[in-house]
Amino acid sequence: MIFNLADNEYFDYHCQSGFTETVGDLNAFVIDAGEGEAVLCLPSLIGCSYYFRNLIPLIEKNNYRAVVFDLPGTGLSERPEYFEYSLEGYTTWILKLLDSLQIEKFHILGHDIGAQLSLNLLNKIPERILSLSILNTSLSSESETSLPWFIQPFTWPYVRHVYMRMFTPFLFSILMNRYGIENKLHFKKIELSNYIRLLKFDNKGLEFFAMFQQLNKKNMLFGLDINKIKSTNISKQLIWGESDKILPHSKYASKALETLGIEKLSLIPGKYYLLEDNFAQVADLLFRQINENS
Repeated sequence: MIFNLADNEYFDYHCQSGFTETVGDLNAFVIDAGEGEAVLCLPSLIGCSYYFRNLIPLIEKNNYRAVVFDLPGTGLSERPEYFEYSLEGYTTWILKLLDSLQIEKFHILGHDIGAQLSLNLLNKIPERILSLSILNTSLSSESETSLPWFIQPFTWPYVRHVYMRMFTPFLFSILMNRYGIENKLHFKKIELSNYIRLLKFDNKGLEFFAMFQQLNKKNMLFGLDINKIKSTNISKQLIWGESDKILPHSKYASKALETLGIEKLSLIPGKYYLLEDNFAQVADLLFRQINENS
């Protein structure tokens, strides 16, 4: 087992819900629950697989197979220094994981960085993707991707280690309440602290720096065939938290719609961490799209 930190019921249940899958020479934490067509859930970087904990039972209940995992360098997966912590590196690794789990065709639900990985997969293996649902994301075509102010210190060489030590549950709760979640009554403090534990794990989150250094300088659409994404004949939808202050829909949604080649934006109550605010409505939109695509 690569996870041994469980000391509260939420963290303990999360750990016990998954297993270790070896992909190449890297051990990854994977949750593979339910039967039927697979729904691949790709989180934002801070979210990891824990972000989908409320959605997984609904995927199972609706007779689908929830496939959720921690990317290398995040959550409960291993964090080797040699791994290529980039969108391309992650995409290549995900393809190997899918083959290891013997998943041929699948639906995708991707949030932020997970949405960008979704487009990489759609570019590489469009014939294997059944539908695509995207949550709040920045699909920037600029050479410099704008990170939120409280994330930028993770990319500063002489500041990042100190900032990571300062990134405590107390600070995270302030940021989460202001920028991350709207429905504070349903989000327990212990769940919030679990996010921090999964971020830092036992090496103080060092690989987290490597990822943000890459992403801060990366053209998110570089190397993608946008025409191919637009023309791929699958059902695509864009879902956004109407109160998101990190990625406000007024600034980012039009570019995402253009990239996907669709016109409709589904605005629902919530902020950046939409599955913390409104997982039930996200699930409803997800299954409605999947059923229409069947």
